Amino acid sequence: MKRVVKLIIIAIGIIFLLRLTVQFIDLGSSFSKNRLIEMPLDYKEILKDSTNLSYIFTLAKDTVFPVSVYTYKSDLKYGMIIFKRKISNDKVLENLSFLDKKSKLSSEKVYTNFLTLESLNYSYDNKDLVDKISFKIEGFKKSYIKEQTSDKLYLSFPLKDTFSMTFNNSEAPDIQCVKNSFSNNQNEFNEIVMFRRENYLYFIYLKPFKQNNIEELILDKIIA
Repeated sequence: MKRVVKLIIIAIGIIFLLRLTVQFIDLGSSFSKNRLIEMPLDYKEILKDSTNLSYIFTLAKDTVFPVSVYTYKSDLKYGMIIFKRKISNDKVLENLSFLDKKSKLSSEKVYTNFLTLESLNYSYDNKDLVDKISFKIEGFKKSYIKEQTSDKLYLSFPLKDTFSMTFNNSEAPDIQCVKNSFSNNQNEFNEIVMFRRENYLYFIYLKPFKQNNIEELILDKIIA
């Protein structure tokens, strides 16, 4: 009897190790497809010339549109990413949903981390046309919406813990940002601007490297 139990335990252990190995292989394969490319010209065209803005790199994966990374320095230093997605209709920005809810990353998606903060995660997994966007912002208030038209959305909000965006009907975040650990009970104003050009939606996300107690609307100074 003891021998049977021991064999069962060994078998379970082998199955667990095999599954773990497969997960690591899949993860490594996914990251191996990431590649650095030149900054897309259309990304460059949406930014104003600024001595405070520094380009870092652009990361692409498969057929998903690339993500460009920048830093911006004024009184504080900020990290910024730009990416775009193809949309299925021109009403996407008129039909957004905002939830006062905490978000969690999904174990079913692979996330790439940006800005070296270990707090901004982006998934290249979702390749579908975007027809719906859902936001989760804890403590969300309508005053966080600085501008919303059929062509543009501008959000500025104090990040309490997490922020996320989900495309279409998925429950798993495509983008998730976590409040900096050094902010503690201090404010950390994050910003995001989304605007439509033809059949594409452009996203510009700004996150401070340090706590910022004053809402400055930095992206208004950066976007052309």
